[in-house]
Amino acid sequence: MNEQNAGGVRQRSVEIVVPVYNEAHVLAGSVGRLHAYLETSFPFPFTITVADNASTDATWQAALDLTQRLPHVHAVHLDTKGRGRALKHVWSRSGADVVAYMDVDLPTGPEGFLPLVAPLLSGHSDLAIGSVGAPASSAEHLEYAS
Repeated sequence: MNEQNAGGVRQRSVEIVVPVYNEAHVLAGSVGRLHAYLETSFPFPFTITVADNASTDATWQAALDLTQRLPHVHAVHLDTKGRGRALKHVWSRSGADVVAYMDVDLPTGPEGFLPLVAPLLSGHSDLAIGSVGAPASSAEHLEYAS
């Protein structure tokens, strides 16, 4: 997943997980919107992974269709429900430098994503917690020693 820029320098990468359960009706539109934004405005290599949590509708087929249409989209299917279970499954197997998730309805909008992960990608922070969805909120960047 890590790519090099024109100068041969390794670029840090991001994997965004979109956990879903019975979201066939909105999946293509939401992931398409996120992918389009990242492809045109996000300066780092990225992957979007749709994590289907045992959906009983056509969500899994919609996710597979997205993997065929969009170059940076992957999909995994879990036999049991649970957002945390889906995130743990994908994140524990990720080769990305930064892992994140977004709800399928993109409540904060994709444009709020770069300000949240930029400090992590630049090496200025180890953890970012925040929400850019509410007008009075902002991302908080925390550093910790190990």
